[in-house]
Amino acid sequence: MVQEKSSHSTVHLSSVVLRIRPDLVFSVREYGSQMMYVVEDDSTSRYYRLGQAEYTFVSFLDGHNTFADALGRTAAVMNDQALTEDEAAAFCRWLVESGLASTRQSAGTGRLLESAQQQSRAMVKSAMNPMFIRIPLFHPDHLAKLGATMFGWIFSVPAFILWIAVLAAGILAVLADMDEVRQNSGSVVSPNNWIWLVVTWLLLKVIHESAHAIACCRYGGDVREGGVMLLLLAPIPYVDVTSAWRFGSRWQRLITDAAGIYAELFLFGVAALLWSMCDPGMLKQALFNIMVTSSLVSILVNANPLMRFDGYFALCDILELPNLAGQGRSWLVATARDRFLGISPGLPAWPETKTWFVASYGIAAFLWKISVSVGMILAADAMFLGAGVIVASVAAMLWLILPLLKLLKFLAVGSKTAQPNRARFGFIVVMMFAAVGGVLRAIPWYAKTESPIVVDYYPIISVRTPSGGFVEEVYVTSGDFITAGTAIALLKNEEQSLEHRAIETELEQTLQRVRMLRHQKNLAAMSAEMSRAESLQERAGQLIRRNAERMIVAPADGVVLDGDVDSMLGRYVEAGQTVCSLGSGQQKKVLAMISQENLRTFQRNLERPVSVHVWGNGSTVTVGNVKNLAPRGQTDVIHPAFAATNGGPLEVFLSPNQSSEDNFSQNSSSGVQLTTPHFLAEVQVEPEVLEPLRSGQLGTAFFRTNVGSTGTVLRESAIQWWLARQNALRRQWQ
Repeated sequence: MVQEKSSHSTVHLSSVVLRIRPDLVFSVREYGSQMMYVVEDDSTSRYYRLGQAEYTFVSFLDGHNTFADALGRTAAVMNDQALTEDEAAAFCRWLVESGLASTRQSAGTGRLLESAQQQSRAMVKSAMNPMFIRIPLFHPDHLAKLGATMFGWIFSVPAFILWIAVLAAGILAVLADMDEVRQNSGSVVSPNNWIWLVVTWLLLKVIHESAHAIACCRYGGDVREGGVMLLLLAPIPYVDVTSAWRFGSRWQRLITDAAGIYAELFLFGVAALLWSMCDPGMLKQALFNIMVTSSLVSILVNANPLMRFDGYFALCDILELPNLAGQGRSWLVATARDRFLGISPGLPAWPETKTWFVASYGIAAFLWKISVSVGMILAADAMFLGAGVIVASVAAMLWLILPLLKLLKFLAVGSKTAQPNRARFGFIVVMMFAAVGGVLRAIPWYAKTESPIVVDYYPIISVRTPSGGFVEEVYVTSGDFITAGTAIALLKNEEQSLEHRAIETELEQTLQRVRMLRHQKNLAAMSAEMSRAESLQERAGQLIRRNAERMIVAPADGVVLDGDVDSMLGRYVEAGQTVCSLGSGQQKKVLAMISQENLRTFQRNLERPVSVHVWGNGSTVTVGNVKNLAPRGQTDVIHPAFAATNGGPLEVFLSPNQSSEDNFSQNSSSGVQLTTPHFLAEVQVEPEVLEPLRSGQLGTAFFRTNVGSTGTVLRESAIQWWLARQNALRRQWQ
């Protein structure tokens, strides 16, 4: 009887004798209205599920009954519900491939030795993988049971209600300050924050895994193993809670699966509430680190069902599909052998009878694994400098090169039981490459080019002192709207006052001498004294006019822009020095600082509509036009809000020689300069958009432009990456 569908080999199963492994543990579980059997493989910590027909068939695989005998006895017990011949053949193949059963041939000394060698090679390969290194450290069951006794209440209904309230409050706090979240997002990956980010990550992962262990022990499970997994050489704690598959309640298994994310999201809510109430500083940054790692990272990694983390096991429990990843991989391998190599062994038939879902999951997980593997290779290359090349090379060898060599070897010589259809494989591969290439050439690539912007007044009206003196009074504060002629400050100059009194005294004495000489009729001396008196009167008039100028008034209507007007009180100011700046609400502008790498894009798109988003103005995006792009770059900080020292987007450094007033704004940040030159431009938007905006509000101006086909962009990016990698290696070698 032929059961394996292959054009190259035939296997007779009627006389084959299979023996189920005696160390497997079978337990009965009810799923809905069906009775199912869970198979526990303690040696691999894996669980499988069998239906009534499969379990009945397995019960006859005692090492004495042949395949035909077991099939016949199953039919006698199950009647119409028994496995068909094809289903039983596929099921037997699955049992052997999963290591749950063995034939006399596979249990022979040679086959056992070969199996042991394969396991040894797999262990060596796993140990050599620099991306994933699993290091068991201890048996944490005792600590987990103690933790369940002390903290098991966190999985109760009242605690869950509290969890919902805290998480909702945290989300609302983040949404209320979303613009600040966007501004601070870049600080998370700042080199100055890496150490604190790693410490935060490790502490959260310890809490995450502890929550899994506590939940497992709360419902009667045990924690077999605890240790550290090195992911890109970064330590991540782990615990083995696969014993949760013994739980009869699906909810208990789901709570155990989600316990880690449950704990981290609670910490996110607490951190978000505290962050919203904190002033800027180290504590606020630490809370922001907790917010990011406990929410975004946790959801993207742990909740992802395509990786064997929390989301995967929760999906298996929801769908009642244990070992979903292995089944999806088996389907994918069988399908690839059938479609590409012309080898048709028959697709696996699982007891779950959800082949369509298993197949979809297998495809999605395979594509995700490829993207993650390539991403981790690139990350290793970038993170570890010269050592990263070694790490990335070893990973590429294990994940890409070795499987490719194995495939090429099979294509060249085949195997004892199957020979590939080489012409078919070559034709399909060529057609696939042609199709992918055509699609990449046809799909356009739209890149986002953006530049930071600030709302500022133009032109700025400078209010200067007509004379020198000490600031005796200040009558305005920053943000006040004042009209022309409004008093701004009062100056006091003791030297001028003393000089004025001295001149008045001398003038009085001179006039007395004039009267005396007139009485003496000494006309020549009288004429000289009168000339002296006129000179003193002119000097006194000048001092009177200067004294009248001690009051500094606004030359026009406008808003007081300077934030430190009050700080001038009591300070001495020189004649002509700027006291403050005024800006009119009808004269606000949106100014952009464009980097060198984005300059060409903005030059090509002058007068073209550009999207503008001002932070602190909700998610509103308006449309403007880029105008007045400066021909040369500058390092002047045209507005303090741009500087990173003030929380802005542009890197600066301290400079004692700050350049003088800027063409666009005199409200520049003193003492600092940009680390790289930027090009100043104006983004013209409608006046009604500018009217409610405040001076100093930051934002972004951006284009979405077609930079070519997707294939061209990917090719150029790969070339640039390779050239940059060569230059980096060359510099390290030197």
